[in-house]
Amino acid sequence: MDIFRNLSQSAQEALYNSINKNVSASGTFVDVTGDTMTGQLNVNAGIRVGSGLGVVSQIRMSGATLSPAAVAPNLSVEQTFSISNLAVTDTIMLNKPSGQTGLSIGNVRVSAASTLAIQFVNVSGATIVPTAAEYYKFVAFR
Repeated sequence: MDIFRNLSQSAQEALYNSINKNVSASGTFVDVTGDTMTGQLNVNAGIRVGSGLGVVSQIRMSGATLSPAAVAPNLSVEQTFSISNLAVTDTIMLNKPSGQTGLSIGNVRVSAASTLAIQFVNVSGATIVPTAAEYYKFVAFR
């Protein structure tokens, strides 16, 4: 993994031993030596990558079928959707399942408890209606 590349051999061994004490595989093999990890990873403590950014205590992958409203020409509009179990402290990564010419996703956030706010950006000269009934996938980091 790239995060280990600049560590000394002894630091890598110490980190590896620490991971082995705090991480367990459940039901399948977990490979933490390559660039990808396979299997289910159970962590009994927070995860920290880098320094100064805080600890991730929960990662939740989910999704919802959404039908956003029309977005007027040359505007960005934030629309909200009810998604249970989201907290305002969550950081969200979201994927719109299809591309639409002139339409982009801007900011994505949790505006209130269990409320996902997505900013739709229309850079065209015509009104765009985001595709209805699409399944948007998201990851919430807490």
